[in-house]
Amino acid sequence: MIHFKGPYGRYGEFSNLYPAPTMIREILFGSVEHYYQAHKFSNSAKALAYSQLIVEQPTPIKALFLGNQQLIRVREISSNYQSERLRDLFLNSDWDDPTDKPNYEQNHEYHYDLNETIQKYIEVQPRDDWITVQDNILRTAVFHKFFQNSKLRQVLFSTQNQILIYNNERDSHLGTGSDGNGQNM
Repeated sequence: MIHFKGPYGRYGEFSNLYPAPTMIREILFGSVEHYYQAHKFSNSAKALAYSQLIVEQPTPIKALFLGNQQLIRVREISSNYQSERLRDLFLNSDWDDPTDKPNYEQNHEYHYDLNETIQKYIEVQPRDDWITVQDNILRTAVFHKFFQNSKLRQVLFSTQNQILIYNNERDSHLGTGSDGNGQNM
């Protein structure tokens, strides 16, 4: 078995956050994460505009935060306990680039611009069939990522028939989950 977590650790190439530009249907996505998150939103003109903003993000982590409409919650929480808990989650996330990780106390510009975008599109919701289609959307992106990049394909082939395990205790669908029994999609 091969275990991986973030994009810069051992076998980080398998992470959806690994920056691997991939062309799918004549659109260039900066990573699998860009493609996956952008495809959550397609049920209205405003949702499609939001999807395009996700595609245009300069880093996979920003695409992730917009796709999850995540950062707005850090600024809105009023309870000190919840604020500390979310702050810790924010600081301990798997960042796509160590230099991309902001100083939470001193640099609010990093997420403030994302918050403004999320607020502008706050009524945009994921497509109704997201739970049904998300796995196939992810498979499509991962296939193209490895098909189009010979270096990444060599890393994948070097694993031979070993099982790939995404060690993410916060994600029981795509990863192992907190109890280690996640679906590891």
